[in-house]
Order: sequence, then structure tokens, then C-alpha cells
Amino acid sequence: MMINAAGVNHFTENPSTRVPLLGELRFDRQEQVAYLAAYEDIAQEGKGVSVYLTKSEFPQCAILVLKDSLLVYLPGQDVQQEQFISLPRVLCDRLLPGLEVILRKESIPLDSALLSTYLGTLAAAGNHGG
Repeated sequence: MMINAAGVNHFTENPSTRVPLLGELRFDRQEQVAYLAAYEDIAQEGKGVSVYLTKSEFPQCAILVLKDSLLVYLPGQDVQQEQFISLPRVLCDRLLPGLEVILRKESIPLDSALLSTYLGTLAAAGNHGG
């Protein structure tokens, strides 16, 4: 799993964010911290999922790599314009290596220590009106 740092910053700097299929949802600072804390459980070793943080610029989308296909989510201006596109994985032979390069060269593992430090800072900023 690769998370864009700009997306995390946007989420923590704005009281509302778009959630696929649900639309705009509002999160106060405490709810933002709780939501991001869920990544700590996902990132635990032995779970079979690695979480990486990247500053790489790529289009606003989410790509889920499945066994036989890629599911691409493209946000629109509103929920009615959202698009989900399923692509056969065999047709994506140029996309996957590009994602691997971003993962290896432009990303860092999001481990529990890094996430805990960030969440502590975020929670403290919320306690001071930030």
C-alpha cells in the first residue's frame, strides 16, 4: 500500500474529505488521528501488507492491485462523477513496473514508530487549536 504524503497533509489540514462511494465526510482532529491510527494496525509486521509513504506526484487516483486485475478509482467533482475502472492485469505491464520504481526509489516504509510520532504531533497540534 502506497500513501501520498500530500494526501495525508490534505486530510489533516481540512475538516472534510471525499470518501469513495460516500461523498464528503467531516472529521474533527480527534477523528482524523483515530482514522490514521488504523494504518498502524495495517502496517504491523506479519500482516502481509506493507505501507509506504511517498512524495511522488501522480494523478489523483487510487489503484488496487488484485490477483488478475487492477481496480482504479478516479474521483470526480462529486460522487456522481466518480469512476471505478477494472483493467485486466496482463494489460498493465507498463504501469506496474512504474509503481515499483516509485515504491523503491521515492518512498519510505511507514512503520509503527514513524506513524506514532506523527500521530502524537497531530494530536498535540489539535489540542492547541492547530
